[in-house]
Amino acid sequence: MTFFEKVHQIFQSALSTQITIIDFMKFIFNDTKDTEDNVLLLENRAYYRYYNGSSGMSPKTQELLHSIKVRNFDYFFSAELQNHPDSLSILHSELQALCQTYKLSTAGLNTNELLNELVDLYIQSISKIQPAPSKPFIPAFKIKRPRLCESFCRHQSEKEIVASLKQNRILFLYSLPGTGKTEFANNLQLHYRDYHFKDTFSIPYTESLQCSLQRIDYQLTPAKRAIVSSKELSSYIKRKGPESLLIINKMDPESVQDNYEKLSELHLTILITVDALEFPEQLPKYKFPSLSFESLYYIFTSAYGQEISPQVAKQVFTRLENHVLTIRLLGKSLKKTTSNGSDYLLEISTTPLKQINFPEIKYRKEKIRFFPYLHQLIKKYNNCFDANIIPELQMISLFQGNEMGLTLFQELFPNIFKNQLSSLVESEILIYADTDSNIIRIHRLIAEVVQADIDFTNILSETHSPNIYRLLQKMINTIENIWTKGYSANQIQDLSFSLFLSLSSHHIRFNTNKKQDHFSKQGNLWLDYCLKCVHFYQEYGNTVYAETILNTLLDEYAGLPVSPLLILEKKFYQINCSWQANKLPTDRAQVLFDDIIHLLQSCNENKQYDLLLTYIINTSHLILDNLNIVLQRMISEIKLAGLDYEEQKKATQDFYTIYEQTYVPIILFIETNILKEFHNEWNIIYYRMWLTPLNQVIPCIKNLLECKMDSIYRLQLLSDAIYFYAQMFLSSGKSSYFASLTEHYQEMEKIYSTSRNIPSYIKDSYGIAVLYYGICHAVYDENDTQILVQTLNEMPEIYNEMVRLKDSRTYDELKSAINKILSDLTCQ
Repeated sequence: MTFFEKVHQIFQSALSTQITIIDFMKFIFNDTKDTEDNVLLLENRAYYRYYNGSSGMSPKTQELLHSIKVRNFDYFFSAELQNHPDSLSILHSELQALCQTYKLSTAGLNTNELLNELVDLYIQSISKIQPAPSKPFIPAFKIKRPRLCESFCRHQSEKEIVASLKQNRILFLYSLPGTGKTEFANNLQLHYRDYHFKDTFSIPYTESLQCSLQRIDYQLTPAKRAIVSSKELSSYIKRKGPESLLIINKMDPESVQDNYEKLSELHLTILITVDALEFPEQLPKYKFPSLSFESLYYIFTSAYGQEISPQVAKQVFTRLENHVLTIRLLGKSLKKTTSNGSDYLLEISTTPLKQINFPEIKYRKEKIRFFPYLHQLIKKYNNCFDANIIPELQMISLFQGNEMGLTLFQELFPNIFKNQLSSLVESEILIYADTDSNIIRIHRLIAEVVQADIDFTNILSETHSPNIYRLLQKMINTIENIWTKGYSANQIQDLSFSLFLSLSSHHIRFNTNKKQDHFSKQGNLWLDYCLKCVHFYQEYGNTVYAETILNTLLDEYAGLPVSPLLILEKKFYQINCSWQANKLPTDRAQVLFDDIIHLLQSCNENKQYDLLLTYIINTSHLILDNLNIVLQRMISEIKLAGLDYEEQKKATQDFYTIYEQTYVPIILFIETNILKEFHNEWNIIYYRMWLTPLNQVIPCIKNLLECKMDSIYRLQLLSDAIYFYAQMFLSSGKSSYFASLTEHYQEMEKIYSTSRNIPSYIKDSYGIAVLYYGICHAVYDENDTQILVQTLNEMPEIYNEMVRLKDSRTYDELKSAINKILSDLTCQ
C-alpha cells in the first residue's frame, strides 16, 4: 500500500467513505481554490499516478508539496461528509498513531502539523529513490480551430463513422466532392474530446505524403523549439498513439494504396478524406452517405431564406442526387434572383435531363447526372454576380481549388476583387478558407464545372485565349518577384503547379509550321513558365514538383528542337536533388555546364542559331540561375570548410574551376552572341571576391554593402561579411574585427527576422554566419560560451531547414571542430 493510500484510508474512516481519490489528492496539494488561484495546476491523471506510486514526482513538485503548511480542512466538512462532531479529533488521533509508527515526534503538534510531518517524511523517502526513467517527450498537436459553414448540420452517421475509424485506426472517407466530407472532418476536429481523443491535427494533402506530414505543427514553447531538431519533429508523429487523431484532407485517389502502406507504419488514428466515386476493396473505407432530408432541408432553407413545400423539396433534392453543395448554392442563388424562385424549383423537379442544354462534364471520366443543373445554376440562374465575370471565374478554376492569399488574388484578378468579390463569396462560388478571411479559394467541383466552358484550342495564343495568356504572364511575374511581393512561397508553389497541371493536360502549340524550324510565341511562353517554375521549386527545395514538370516536358515534347536544353535541365535537377543529403558533386556540375557551352557554341557554328535563338534569349537567365545556385552552394562549402585550412583550400579550388571554366565563358557567350546589352557586373565582382586573398576582401565587401539592393541580397552579403570578419578575428584576435562582426550580425538578425520566402542557399549562409558568430563570441569572451552553446543547440533546426545540409555527418564535423576550438581556449 502506498503512502497516500494509507493516509486516504485514515481520512475515509475518520470523516467519510465518500472522500474520493481525486478529492483527497487535491486536498493534499491544496488544490481546493479557483483555477486561477492555484499555484500548481495538475490534471486528474497526475494525481492518480502520484497516489498509486506509478510515476515519479519532479523536484519542483516535491518542493511545492513541502512548502504547504496550512491546508483547508473545511474542504471535507460539508454536511454530506461529516459523520459526527468529533470527526476532527478522531482524524488527529489516527494521524498521530501513523506518525508514531514511523517514529516521528508528535508532541504538541496540531492536525495540520501532523500531516505535514508525514508528507515531509514521504518526500525524503522518494528523494533517495532513483527516479523512474522518464517517458519520451511527445508534444501535443497545435490544435487549430477550423471554419464551419454557417448552415452546418452534424451528420446522422457521425457516431457510426467514428466507430469504424476507431475499429480500423486508419479510415478512408470517400465520396463525390461537395457532399460534406471536409465539413464532417472539421466538425470532428472541433469536437475531438467527445470521442475521447487526446489531441488532433488536420492537414491538406499536398504533392506527397511526406510533404503533407511536414506541415504538422506541435505545441512547443520557443525555448523547447530551439533545442528540438526538425528531424525530431518529424519523428514525433511516429510516437503518437491511437488517442491522437490526424485528419488528412483531399488525398489523391491515385496514391491511396501506397500511402496506406506508409500510414500503417504509424500508430495514431488517421482519417483521410478522398474525392472518389469508387474505392479499392482491400483498403479500410467508408462511403460518405448523403445527409438526411431534414438536414438538407435546413441547409437549403437557411440559404434560401424562406420555407418551401417538403414535397417539392424532396423532388428537387432527388433530382440533384442529395448533393449538399449544389443544394446550398441553389438556395443562395434563388435568394438573390428577381424572378419567382418556386418556378425554377418546379422546372428542376419536372424538366427531363435531356432537355437541358449543357456541355459534357465528367468527374474522373464518369458522368454525373446532376452536373447539368449545377452548370445551369452557375451560368444561367445565378444573379449574385454579373455574367461578364465568368471568364475570370474560369481562370480561377485553373488553380483547381488551391488556397490563395487575398493580396495575390487582388493582383491576379483585380476586376473581381474590386467589383464582384463580396457577391461571389455571398453566393459561395468563392469561399474564405480561414477565419480571418485572408485566404480564398473556389470549390474543386465548381472549378471543374466552370472550367468545362473554357475553349482550350490554341490555349496560349494572345489573340485566341487572352485571359489565359495574361494569367500565365502574371504568374511568371509573381514567381520572379517572390522576394519583394511578400507572398507565401509554399502557396505560390502549390498555385503555380496546379496551373501547370490544368494547362499541360491540353494541347499546346509548340511550333508554327510542320518543319518545326522555330517556336511559336505561345510555345516559348509555356517553356519560360515551366522552367521558371522548375528553378523556383528547386530554389526552395521542392524536388517533387520540379521532377514532375521536367518529366512531362521531356515526354510530351520529345523530338522537338528544344529537347537538348530540356535534357540538360533534367541533369541539373538530378544534381540539385543529390544535394539533399550530400555535398555538391563538383565534377558532375562541371560536365553539365561544359555540355551547355558546347551546345550553345555548336548551334552558332553550324548555322543552326535561328533554331534556338528565341528560346535561348528567353532562357539565358535560367541558365545563369543554374550556375548561380551551383556557385552559391560552393561558397557555402568554402565557409563550412573554413575551420580546416586544407579543406577550405580544396573547396576554393573547386569553386575556381567552375567559375573560370564555366561561368565566365557562358557570360561572355551570352554578352557576345545573344544579348549585346547584357550586364552581369555585380555577380562577377561578387564571385571574384571569393577568389581574393582574405586581407583584401574586406574593402570589397564594404563597397558591395554600400550598393542599393533587395533585402534578401543584403542578407546574403551580411552573412558573407560575418564569415570574412570571423576569419580575420580568429586569425588575429583583434577586437576591431569582432566589433565589425557584431555590427553586421545585429543587422543580419534584424533583416532575417522580418524577411519572408528566403531561398534555401541564403538560409544556409545565414545559419553558417550564426555559427561563426557564436564561435567568435566564445573566443572574444572566454567566460561566456552561452551564445555558442545556444547556437549548437539550434544547429539541427537551422540545417534541417536548408535544402542540402540534412546529413548528420556535416553537423558532427562542425560540432567536433567547435569542441576543438573550445578545448584550445581552455588550454590557453
